[in-house]
Amino acid sequence: DTASTPDGEQVVVVSEGESPSHDTVEHEEALIRVESQEEFSFNFQGSGSMDISFKEEQEEEIVNQLSGLSTQDETLPERYRSFMSIDDAKVTGLAIDKRSPLEFERRESPPGVPRPRVIWRPDNSTSFCVGCHRFFTFFLRKHHCRGCGNIFCDACSGWQILLPQDFALPHQEKILSPEEIFPQRVCKGCFEILSNGTAQSVTSELPRGQHEPKNILILAIGCHGNARPYASLGKSLQDRGHGVTIASDASNEDLITKHGLSFILMPGNLSESLDEANLGQEFMSRKRLFSRSNTSLNTIVEDHIGQWQDVIYDTVNMHAFDMVILSTLSVYVALSTLEHKTDIPFIVSWLFPYAPTKYYAPPSAGESDSWFQFVNQIKWNLFHSLSWSEYKKKVNEQREKLGLRPFSNEKISDILTDMNVPCMGNWSPAIFDKPPDWESNIEITGQLILEQDDFRPSVELTSFLKGGAPVYIGFGNSPEVCADSVLQCIQNCCEALEVTKSRAIISCSDDLALRLMPTIEHMKEDVFFVDFVPHEWLFPQCKFVIIHGGVGTTMTALRHGIIPIILSTTSDQGFWGDLLARKGYAPKSQVLSKCTTAHLLQVLNIAATDEEMWERVQSVSSRMKGEQGNQRAVEFIERNMNFQPRWPSHLAPEEQE
Repeated sequence: DTASTPDGEQVVVVSEGESPSHDTVEHEEALIRVESQEEFSFNFQGSGSMDISFKEEQEEEIVNQLSGLSTQDETLPERYRSFMSIDDAKVTGLAIDKRSPLEFERRESPPGVPRPRVIWRPDNSTSFCVGCHRFFTFFLRKHHCRGCGNIFCDACSGWQILLPQDFALPHQEKILSPEEIFPQRVCKGCFEILSNGTAQSVTSELPRGQHEPKNILILAIGCHGNARPYASLGKSLQDRGHGVTIASDASNEDLITKHGLSFILMPGNLSESLDEANLGQEFMSRKRLFSRSNTSLNTIVEDHIGQWQDVIYDTVNMHAFDMVILSTLSVYVALSTLEHKTDIPFIVSWLFPYAPTKYYAPPSAGESDSWFQFVNQIKWNLFHSLSWSEYKKKVNEQREKLGLRPFSNEKISDILTDMNVPCMGNWSPAIFDKPPDWESNIEITGQLILEQDDFRPSVELTSFLKGGAPVYIGFGNSPEVCADSVLQCIQNCCEALEVTKSRAIISCSDDLALRLMPTIEHMKEDVFFVDFVPHEWLFPQCKFVIIHGGVGTTMTALRHGIIPIILSTTSDQGFWGDLLARKGYAPKSQVLSKCTTAHLLQVLNIAATDEEMWERVQSVSSRMKGEQGNQRAVEFIERNMNFQPRWPSHLAPEEQE
């Protein structure tokens, strides 16, 4: 059958149970299912469910019509009130007059006047959220707004408002009593309309969160150790109802996506870059702030700045992000994009101390303190000046492309302070608390912990652990080019463990394990090789851990009451090793390349016999377990979701002619 629209256009009406032919419907998106028992806006009569199939010349129009189911539909309150009659009550979100018992009744339409219906958009009519335009996946599910009938993701439909009935479902005829009125899921636009623009309602948020859901981008540039905390943070934000996308390199994609987080590929791979002979050797041999090898990481970053800038700029401009979280390494690159697009709130996350303080030396100095406080201040000035000098040329080239004035000699830390940018330190305050001279915009929220409840150990690993608590040996993402240094260190560890009659679990690559096996053949019953096992699961079953001193690994050991023996390789690892030794939580640390069997025997003996150290570690473990770092980080982010930076005059964009 055919029918005419008010404009005189012909439509094809397919009755319920009848399938449209291929000639009639060429595109699935041209179908609307309408459930109605009365006259509809088109000039036809019918009953039951009908599929209205538009011809090819009307397909574009109907697709536009579907897209036009705007969340800002100004007619929504009128449609709502014409469909429902409310006695002695006003549904204005928060204002409900309870002077008399609430009872909601259907208002019968005047004769000949069709009753307005909310179009319930079919599930298969879109593959992406109409709010943030992210594609739906197994983890990013579809949700209908009970106001406009459109399809959104969880983050874009995270508001609730008391509705007398689910008026998006026209077959519902029931008269509701007050006890049967319940919150309905709606999109932000419908929520604001139904609450008369007050952005409030009787129940305005989903139970799991207390804040309006946001679409958040996390820039996590770096290797596995840098990306893992942000996967944890993203998962916690997602559990609160926020939409989370993490931009990182290809080596971290599986880590991010398996937790249901969206992933954006950042070009380059820091781990692969470090495997290049010259840079990797320099990077691993670096111990002090003023070493020439300090430039190795900066050289790698400099090579990727242009590519990172392009991806960040395109990502921010193509997606509707409400907030951006910057990791330490991404600040230099992303600040220009955020300055160019000044309406996006952002905060900074540090995995190690980054703001100058007279109470501690900078992390890359190789030690945590100096004899005099003024020396610490000098080191911080040199640290930021040297770091910025490496990036300055490339960053300013990118700023010129965006029409922005170049940076001069400002330190990034000073820029963030001047703008009052919220910064959070994601490590345990029980280990490194906020120094008195840090500004109020900085807060230490605690370690970000990624729980992996789905981990299932192999039968062989379980059997090995039943033989007694072993010593864990692992050095993180050490560059392959430095495998000789790591190999020699592990051999020294095994010799020391053989003397102390201890067993070992060694975390390393398959290639390194093959090279090690001939040298420890006589210990094969007491050594077990693993590629990667979650530290949260493994460390509580170990006696000690011999590690590189990365912040995540170190904090995990202490939180589980395990004394860490730190053999640092680079970056901030020497800082944490020195800090723990000064606080009495660990034996004195050593650089991995200079570690000997004699040193290992000495520190193993200290860890096994120093009862005061053991008691201090148990005490700090108890404090760390109560910190709730993920929760505090989420609360910090939610408090600053509307932060607007005070862009200094020297950062203001060039005026466009």
